Amino acid sequence: MHCALQRGEVVLVPVEAKSRRDSLVRHQIAKAVGRLQALTADGEPLGLKIRPVGLKALGQSEILLAEFNETANPDKLIVKRLRKYLPFRTSRSLFLHPSFGAAGDLE
Repeated sequence: MHCALQRGEVVLVPVEAKSRRDSLVRHQIAKAVGRLQALTADGEPLGLKIRPVGLKALGQSEILLAEFNETANPDKLIVKRLRKYLPFRTSRSLFLHPSFGAAGDLE
C-alpha cells in the first residue's frame, strides 16, 4: 500500500503486483479496498480516497499498469485505466516509458 497526495488530499493506493505466470485477481484487489475502507480513527471512518492499482509483468521488457475503481465488491470491479510500459536505462537510472499502442485511459 502506498500513500499519495492528489490536489492536497491523501489518497491510499493499494498495489497488487504479479509476475508473468500469475494473474491479477479481482477478489484480492477488492479485499484490499475493503480493508482500507474499514480504517477508522477513534471509531470514525477515515473517508480517504482509494485508487487501487495492479502491476503485471508481461515479459522481460513490458509491464502492465491497471487502475481500478474503488469497490470492495469483486463483481463490481472495473478497469478505469490501462497502460503498458517499456523500461529503458540511462547511465544512472532505470525508467519506464509508456509504449506505443498502449491501451490508454478508458474513462
